Amino acid sequence: MRMPEGPSRGSTKAELGEAIARAERQLALLRSAVAVRAAEGRPHQGLLVLIGSTEDRLALLKAERRRVPRKP
Repeated sequence: MRMPEGPSRGSTKAELGEAIARAERQLALLRSAVAVRAAEGRPHQGLLVLIGSTEDRLALLKAERRRVPRKP
């Protein structure tokens, strides 16, 4: 099934807000996992890569939210 085109694809402030909240929760969990693994002396470089890409995605989501006009 094809996704609809245009503004209905996640561009509303509410949808972006939800995506931002999810990304922020993911970052918290990933950082927690890094702390646990580091304390145990286990490798955690892969998690650091995931943190970086999640931070990049979060920045894009926040920028998109700023671009979306408010509803009148």
